[in-house]
Amino acid sequence: FGEPGSGEYDPAAWKEGRERVLSRLDRELASAPDGTGTRKLVIADDNMHLRSMRREVYLLAREHRADLVILYLDVGLDVALERNASRPARLPDGVLSKMHSRFEPPGEGGGQSWESNKLVVLSADAGGPDVARLWGLLDSLWSGPVSDANSPAVQAARKAEGRAANHQSWAHRLDNWIRREL
Repeated sequence: FGEPGSGEYDPAAWKEGRERVLSRLDRELASAPDGTGTRKLVIADDNMHLRSMRREVYLLAREHRADLVILYLDVGLDVALERNASRPARLPDGVLSKMHSRFEPPGEGGGQSWESNKLVVLSADAGGPDVARLWGLLDSLWSGPVSDANSPAVQAARKAEGRAANHQSWAHRLDNWIRREL
């Protein structure tokens, strides 16, 4: 965020750091052997408070045919501020408050299908049931093939199927005719 130990937030340094992380993630995913049955598990520890930030990681994962799991730790602002106060390199309270007010929880307010592999953790209990659910989700993704549900080819096929259904629908044709006539 700034100089180590300074406690100062530097947006330019943050942006540069994020770009380095995404570049490293891309290199790591690209180095995975393709078609050998070898799988990699990438854990990105970031608050990714905006959906667009998570989408960048999703697009990299999709490009390299890797699954993505979102672990959402639902922590209130008061708890986050308390935890931040006890850190050696803390963020300014205003930064946390701003991020909290802008936070876009995964899967809410848009129903992004690429955010469907998510787990919401409501507690900080390291051995609680949420952790067991996380390991179950990771195991199910790890042992199965990578999903193609959101690949460009599948999305294009869904779009073509929808257009064909609209073309066959008399209600859709009537609606278009009425719109043209008005």
